[in-house]
Amino acid sequence: MLPFGCHGEKWLFLVRKRQSFVVPTDITGDDYQWLVHNLSKQRRLQGTRLEQKRTLDRDVDRTFHQLQIRMVNSRLSSFLSKHQYSSSDIKTWRSSTHQLLSVFLMLKPQIGYCQGMTSVAAVLVQESKMNSEIAFRLFLALSEKYRLDDVYRPDMKDVNLRYFQLDEALRLHLPRLHAHMSDRDIHPSTYASW
Repeated sequence: MLPFGCHGEKWLFLVRKRQSFVVPTDITGDDYQWLVHNLSKQRRLQGTRLEQKRTLDRDVDRTFHQLQIRMVNSRLSSFLSKHQYSSSDIKTWRSSTHQLLSVFLMLKPQIGYCQGMTSVAAVLVQESKMNSEIAFRLFLALSEKYRLDDVYRPDMKDVNLRYFQLDEALRLHLPRLHAHMSDRDIHPSTYASW
C-alpha cells in the first residue's frame, strides 16, 4: 500500500509504463507552468469559450460547495472521514481542479468543457495530493487513451457507445441484475452516473 501522497505519481508511472499509445505525459513541469502562466495572458474570451469558462467556474464552485456541505452534515462518509480536510485544503483542492480544467480548456478548445470533467479532475487532483501538474497529465492521458475527448465534445458522440459498453459489462458480469434492469426498461443512461 502506497502512502496517500504517492498515488498520483504511481498512476503517472503506470501510464508511462503502458505507453504503447501516444499520450501527452511528456509534458514537462516547465510546459505545464507555461500553460498556467498563459491562462492569465489569454485575450478576452468571447462566444462559446466565454460560456464554457462561465460554466466551468459555476460547476467547480458548485462541486466544492456540495463537498463542504457533505463534510459538515455527514462525518459518516468513509471517504470524507478517512481524509480530514480543512477549509484551506478544500480551497487548494478547488483551485487546483479549476486550474487543471482551465488549462485543458485552453489547450483543447475544440473539446471545450462539459460538466462531467469536474468530477474526474477533482479525483485526480485529490489522488495526486493537490499536485495539479500530475493531475493534469493524468487527465490528458485518460482523455486520449480512453477517448474521453469524444465523450466530452459538445456533440458527445461517444456517449451512446459508453452506454452500450456499460450495458454489455453488466450483462456479462451481473446477468441477473442486467435482466432485472432490462425487464423494467431501465436504460444504462439512468444509472451510468452511479
